[in-house]
Amino acid sequence: MNRPSHLSIPVWRRLCLLVKLVGLDLGTSGVRYECYGLNGDVLASGRSQIKEQTTEQWTRSLRLAVPKKRGFKVSEELLLSAQSTSGTVLLLDACGSDVFRPLMYHEKDLQGFRKMEGLESAIELSKRGVSISPTSPVSKIVGIKDRHPREFEKVRWIVSPTMWLLYKVGLRAARFPKHGSDTVDTVAFDEERGHVQINREQYFSDVNRDSWTYEIGGYAVLERWLKERTEHQLTPAEIEHYSKMIGAIKMTLETQEHIDALFDQVLEHPLRIAPPREERL
Repeated sequence: MNRPSHLSIPVWRRLCLLVKLVGLDLGTSGVRYECYGLNGDVLASGRSQIKEQTTEQWTRSLRLAVPKKRGFKVSEELLLSAQSTSGTVLLLDACGSDVFRPLMYHEKDLQGFRKMEGLESAIELSKRGVSISPTSPVSKIVGIKDRHPREFEKVRWIVSPTMWLLYKVGLRAARFPKHGSDTVDTVAFDEERGHVQINREQYFSDVNRDSWTYEIGGYAVLERWLKERTEHQLTPAEIEHYSKMIGAIKMTLETQEHIDALFDQVLEHPLRIAPPREERL
């Protein structure tokens, strides 16, 4: 890869050493992993088969696909790219766990389709060139909701496999390093250590004050989530979910800070809007 003219040779060499591209491909028959250097060289690769279509199997295959020599170091900057099959959807609960098995792109749901095809919204979509068939995700979602209404009430997220994959591997989740009862006996934030304590032995680490005090709807998200589970034993899915909540809030704060900086630049150097050109005959 050629060096961009605005970068000095030392800076460009440093980027080539620090930046790696990791590609993940979640297919119907297997998972593929590849790590590339900035010059396009393949530094590491691996593959693993998928035996059944469940997120548990997907996770297991993903771990098996990543080789021991991953092609990068923990300290290096990574660019992550992920892709998967289109048309497949996942119905997940608030903790990101399956409520139903994945609804695969090739499956049909005639019951859901028959209910959808007569709706005014479906007719309007058809007029706009968007057709709904028995294999459409919405047909399968409607069908499974009608057949399992009580279970469907647990669904909080409807996502694609790609979004699920990015959620699994993309967030810089907090750590939960100690083994114990996993029961929330107390909720305390130790700013000096960056810990959120849930009992005498166990805590979530890598938490800063800005994340701990981050509010949505007038309450601190991280604190309230734990306090609502006082005397409750956290499941592995809940521990993973809370860890990624911390990571998501960190990323949100960083993004907000970046947007604020850009906004300040716009205020200092407002864009000049050119008058519209006269139409030419």
